[in-house]
Amino acid sequence: MSKLLVFGIDGLGYDNALQHFRQYMPNLNRIARENYCKRIELDVAISPRNWVRIFSGRDLEWYNLYVKRVRDDVWRLIKVNELGVRFIWDEFPGLVVINAPVVIPPVCKNTDFRPVQYGLPFTWFEAWRELNGIRRSTLQAIRQGRSVIAVTTVVDRMLHITGNERVIRRLLIELDEVVRQVVERSRERGFDFIIVSDHGMRRISGESKGQIVPRHDMPYIRTVVKAIHEHSNDALYISSIRRDVNSHLDVYRVIRQTLLNS
Repeated sequence: MSKLLVFGIDGLGYDNALQHFRQYMPNLNRIARENYCKRIELDVAISPRNWVRIFSGRDLEWYNLYVKRVRDDVWRLIKVNELGVRFIWDEFPGLVVINAPVVIPPVCKNTDFRPVQYGLPFTWFEAWRELNGIRRSTLQAIRQGRSVIAVTTVVDRMLHITGNERVIRRLLIELDEVVRQVVERSRERGFDFIIVSDHGMRRISGESKGQIVPRHDMPYIRTVVKAIHEHSNDALYISSIRRDVNSHLDVYRVIRQTLLNS
């Protein structure tokens, strides 16, 4: 029975991956051509809600922000046990989980990876640290023959605050190489794989640089106050498992059934 690699890419929608940025991601585009590939049309392009859909099969209509109000203009981070759902890693406790952004900081289980800057890598150095840490930990899980979920947030975070083509190109080339390595190694070990995103990104500003500032109530968390790109309603799905999907809830069902069979 096959083990499973789920590689999530926060913010890399179908349109950007396979059209606008395809010249920067030849490996991802080759993998898309050789396997089942689908553009998922979204009703909402909200990260926490969509990652919960993907990893629990539940749609929390209220869950639109990673924070909740304490009083007036003071907020705090929502904890994973406050969501009241059973995640796929709760059903399969041996699953390796690397940086799953259902909350901030993202969930990690059975790995020594730790989220970079609470899962909010807004600088090139932070993005590089996240990508390379995820690469290392994912390849380690594959070598051990363990099913693994890994999610990188670098596309979402960096596109929110940059329109610099050179930065975007460098980021996507690095990401494309990580995708190539983890997919090829997983296939060599007989894994099935899924590549999935929570939404896409579209440009809303002609400026080249956005702005982030520390939150007044949680200064260790930075928030975007001037965005260059915002979320779009297209998600990417690529898989070696040739089962039709039309929604993130379908993605959950494929993940769960594959793990049950492994």
